Amino acid sequence: MNSGMVVVSLAGRDKGYLHVVLAADKEYALIADGKHRKVQSPKRKKLKHMRPLEGLYIENAGSITNKELRKVIATIKCENEEDGPCQKKM
Repeated sequence: MNSGMVVVSLAGRDKGYLHVVLAADKEYALIADGKHRKVQSPKRKKLKHMRPLEGLYIENAGSITNKELRKVIATIKCENEEDGPCQKKM
């Protein structure tokens, strides 16, 4: 896994949630979603408990803000909606 990849959690309390990899090594990655896990305190998660989403990559993930991260994840969720257009709450 590389920094900037968008992943979906396969295990744990955050199962099914989208995250962005901020940093990674051989066995673990630091992930954040900007809402439950902020960029300032990312979650350390094993690589085997995550699956990368193909073709989704964020440049400059190391300098991204929580607001930008939430916006990117919301856009990805809306694009993957099967029931129709995404209804954003204002």
